[in-house]
Amino acid sequence: MDKLKKHIMSEGIGGMFYYHISRVGEEHRGLCGKQTMPTHIPLSIWGYRGHLNERYCQECRLLAHDDHIGALAVSGTTGRAIAIKAATEQADKKGRG
Repeated sequence: MDKLKKHIMSEGIGGMFYYHISRVGEEHRGLCGKQTMPTHIPLSIWGYRGHLNERYCQECRLLAHDDHIGALAVSGTTGRAIAIKAATEQADKKGRG
């Protein structure tokens, strides 16, 4: 099964346009543990900021990375995803060194 199919974008119940990542079958709870509701928004637009001032749970992003989704799967554009992945890997190296 494709890694993206195991996760969906969900919306927090505490505020509008605040998004989380949830596992399929657990759509009412973000990876961070917060209560959410399912959406039909594709996970591939994670990080997009439009006129609605969308916000995204950074804890879910980090947990998704740990859950082997990887930054490329949770970013709106490839260039931005590569930058996120590089920054995450660099931070990981500094933390270990």
